[in-house]
Amino acid sequence: AFLIDKTGNFWLGQPFGTIKRFDKNSNTLTAYGTENGLPAPTTNEGMVVAFVNYIFEDSRGDIWFAAWDRGISRMNSKEADQSKLFTNFNTQNGLSLNKIRCISEDREGNVLLGTFGNGLSIFKGERFISFNIKDGLINNQVWGILEDRDKKLWFTTNEGLSIYNPSDKVFTNLKNIEGASSNSIRPISADKDGNIWMGTWGSKVIKYDWAKKRFIRDLPVNEVVFNHISCIKVDSKNRVWIGSPVGLTLLDQNSGKITNYTKQDGLSEADITCIFEDSKGTVWFGTRQKGINR
Repeated sequence: AFLIDKTGNFWLGQPFGTIKRFDKNSNTLTAYGTENGLPAPTTNEGMVVAFVNYIFEDSRGDIWFAAWDRGISRMNSKEADQSKLFTNFNTQNGLSLNKIRCISEDREGNVLLGTFGNGLSIFKGERFISFNIKDGLINNQVWGILEDRDKKLWFTTNEGLSIYNPSDKVFTNLKNIEGASSNSIRPISADKDGNIWMGTWGSKVIKYDWAKKRFIRDLPVNEVVFNHISCIKVDSKNRVWIGSPVGLTLLDQNSGKITNYTKQDGLSEADITCIFEDSKGTVWFGTRQKGINR
């Protein structure tokens, strides 16, 4: 796992629980966890030790680490006492499942945890509120989380879309959206107009038109993209990047132009797995086996 925090420091998550922070100002590398690679329940600093698969920084500057099959550790950025630096959470103190796939945060500062197969856990203050199919979530396999302009939370899952309204605490669940043959909805991203773009595994791209309040699948971009969509990212220029196992598609919403990119256009690999835009507007593409493209 990898993170650049708000101060520009680099965080590296490694196997067996080792976390390393590179301070760009002092040009120093600090390690947290075991250096010898031996797994243990916790380190001397109190951090959970396991394969670190996700790192997230919240609005308070605290760093969260998902430790594979052992829950999560929160590093308090303001704690000077090394023995109290980490707080650990797992199923014994409120987490719905110890395997965490992704971490996000809503506008109220609640930390959202998507699990591997047991729905969503929400961290409010010092406790968790968990959602799964028993609470109204359409499916326990959560792929993506997005907060819309009305502060509703959208969750993409293997069995469709769940939209949670925090005001009445009710889920709205949707399947076979606009006749989609596949209910496996994975990546999700919103553009500057509030439109929400979703990629499916088997039914291409679905767009929710914010102004018209309706879903649309009859999109020009669906005439050229692959059936299985791995990732979607709307960049700062309001362009929609769509990654799939066979290449990359760019939809320029300003001009309507659609461009496909493959290995013949310079990609090191056509199988695109993730997309990221940095603070300078440069777009980065991760591939399954052939590194990173910029």
